Amino acid sequence: MLKIIFSPILTSFLLFVLLPFLNLNAQTYTSLKEALINPRNVKTLDLSDQYLDEIPSDIKKLENLTRLVLKNNRLKTLPSEISKLSNLEYLNVEANQISELPSEFGKLTNLSQLNFSNNQSMKLQPLMDLLTKLPKLNKLYLANNKLASLPENLAEIDSLTYLDLSGNDFGDGLKEVFASLAKIKNLQTLILSNDKILRLPTNISSLKSLKVLYLDKNELSELPSSLGNLLDMKELYLQNNQLTNLTDALGKLRNLETLDLENNNLTSLSPDFGELRNLVRLNLRDNDLANIPSCFGSLKNVKYLNLSHNRISEIPDFMGNMESLEVLSLRGDSTLKDVRIKSLSHSIGKMKRLRELDLTNNDISKISSDIGELENLVSLNLKGNALKTIPSEIGSLKKLQMLNLNYNPIQHIPSEISKLTKLRNMELYNLPQNEKEDFLSVLRELSSLESAVFSGMTYMQDEVKKIFPKLNVRY
Repeated sequence: MLKIIFSPILTSFLLFVLLPFLNLNAQTYTSLKEALINPRNVKTLDLSDQYLDEIPSDIKKLENLTRLVLKNNRLKTLPSEISKLSNLEYLNVEANQISELPSEFGKLTNLSQLNFSNNQSMKLQPLMDLLTKLPKLNKLYLANNKLASLPENLAEIDSLTYLDLSGNDFGDGLKEVFASLAKIKNLQTLILSNDKILRLPTNISSLKSLKVLYLDKNELSELPSSLGNLLDMKELYLQNNQLTNLTDALGKLRNLETLDLENNNLTSLSPDFGELRNLVRLNLRDNDLANIPSCFGSLKNVKYLNLSHNRISEIPDFMGNMESLEVLSLRGDSTLKDVRIKSLSHSIGKMKRLRELDLTNNDISKISSDIGELENLVSLNLKGNALKTIPSEIGSLKKLQMLNLNYNPIQHIPSEISKLTKLRNMELYNLPQNEKEDFLSVLRELSSLESAVFSGMTYMQDEVKKIFPKLNVRY
């Protein structure tokens, strides 16, 4: 076998010669002047926020450029020489004053992502005429351009899979918009956030290829049943609307994995909700739900569930069937003191995969011993409840890193807390002085602590300082 041995001098020489080529992708240039020193080495050029009125024609010399960012300038057009950037894949001209582009723009045949957001002077039809000539364009951003309609030839961009139309003004004109979008055969992600949408037309069902749909920050009060025909949908974002109920047809979205309904006016959920068997992430925070519907017992793949700031007063036993849960948030609403959770169901111990449990601002007075079954729990937040004691089984939570017991009338801390050897953050409120020595004994064993809040417990400030001289503590 042939062996090649490099001397230190030869190795240094090779590194000196080859290093510039090995790091082609490592540097982002922020000056065209500097980029032109070695133009063939430049892959990424970012000229954002430089008050530029024009781009010099010399940019054509950057023949290997793949990413060009020109956002937040004063550009009204781009030089025709941009067509020489034959390797350009990503172009961001967001937040300029571009009204039209040179005809040569259509020669950027490798361009796959174009961000044309917030160019409110643009002439939409001429732009689309150019974009239809870009065979690889798959992501297009047209946010905040005061659009009320779309040109028909948008559908001729066959390669388009991602379209951002957020922050426009479609209002009641969505029927025509959807008719145009339906012709884009490969469209998978559509963003219609903050578009002043009052209602969804029934022809939304024509967007058959959609997998991700953003309709957040609009003014929707109801959903059409035809939404249930989008059978390939995986992510649906409807937060910050005015929904009071959901169509039963939503249960047809059997491939749905993420559903966000935060900050609506929902008072109940249909039993068909339980048909969303592939749901992984569900956010129902800030609604008016009075109870957790029994159909949740069928949602066995949900890993993240947020039900905070509703009117929920109990955790039903069937919640224990949600065996995949990793994050559960049931924060009480501080403005609804009469509608709070008062106890934890024994079924909580069945959620073996739970990593984060947040029950802040409720009225829980007792934690059952089942809490010790949550062997994967990393974060436990019980701040603002009515707890006087903590079960000794809490010492079984070997992976616990954050324990918040602040603003509870705790009278005694069990010695088993000293077994929480991975605890990094702890909060406690006004522990009685006669518990001081026992608590300090526990504290000495918590060597992993990095920060703590011991509200109203300044009487032990000096002792804590001796145990943990560098510990960040607030009292």
